[in-house]
Amino acid sequence: INLFGQAPDFIDGHQHVQQLPIIRNSIVSIMKNYKTLKYARVANLPNPWILKAAQTISFKFALENLALTIPGRQAAALFTKNNVRHNRFLLGYYQHRPEVRFKTVFNNYLTLNPEAKDVFFCHPGFIDEHLKKVDSLVESRKENLDFLLSAEFEDICSINKLSINRFPI
Repeated sequence: INLFGQAPDFIDGHQHVQQLPIIRNSIVSIMKNYKTLKYARVANLPNPWILKAAQTISFKFALENLALTIPGRQAAALFTKNNVRHNRFLLGYYQHRPEVRFKTVFNNYLTLNPEAKDVFFCHPGFIDEHLKKVDSLVESRKENLDFLLSAEFEDICSINKLSINRFPI
């Protein structure tokens, strides 16, 4: 707040740390004190989708999504109880491997029929030597970016009536 002159629009943390028990309790206090904060992000996916993913994508993928979802649901329940706005689903997690194409990931999550209260996250960007030194998830960034900038992405969004927007206020 001192650096930017205002509170951030939302609360999020590296590796979903905002969902952990002590931290999520602190988030509630922070959100009550800073009315300009719009929402806190939680990881959550419905059980039937996770079970289907175990069969159609991979058991490991489903298990990792479940590991994010369990504390996310606990955080969401606490946030709801305390009138802290949060997203419904967090879409986009995947195992970053060269054979996994971001287009496939995106289409897999579209089966959840995303709504305005859902957040799709990814890590698009360019790769340089500095980034390779400080981040282990770099190889997929350019492919994510290329897909998001493609006409194919625009077509998929148009067909599915999706648009890039800000979390609803």
